[in-house]
Amino acid sequence: MTLRHIYFDHSQSIFGSDQSVSVSNSTGRLGIRVWIDSRALSILGAVRPAGPSDVTGVLVFLGSSNSESQGYQVIPTQLTDITESEAHPTLQLTLERTLKGEIQLRWNPVKGWIYRVWRISSLDGIPVQINEGRTEGQFSEALMKEEGGFYRVTAE
Repeated sequence: MTLRHIYFDHSQSIFGSDQSVSVSNSTGRLGIRVWIDSRALSILGAVRPAGPSDVTGVLVFLGSSNSESQGYQVIPTQLTDITESEAHPTLQLTLERTLKGEIQLRWNPVKGWIYRVWRISSLDGIPVQINEGRTEGQFSEALMKEEGGFYRVTAE
């Protein structure tokens, strides 16, 4: 299993032996941890990455408990299983209204990322996904009937 774009807890700066490390993503703490096994010699004593990382390892369930150190954990076996994440692309988004009354969104696609287009009908509205694709750099739709509205393009 691979955890993508995670951040390690930095209460300690290096990886220790037989240690359960909490990780988070950009929205907060995850309900899964990374276990550093004493047999993973290349990981022991290595500095924990400061930025977003990808961790590949075996997914295990270590029982049910109220303890944060138990539950689902990913166990990497060597230091090369912990890599720096590819940075999220910066999107240059433009919005135009065409002569046909359509809304045209354009952005700079980066190969390998999944793009989602969202429409939000008002500032406090709920985003609705209206399109998804891997390499498209544009999207068109008929003009909405109500006045206003917002669009968002995300890359994952």
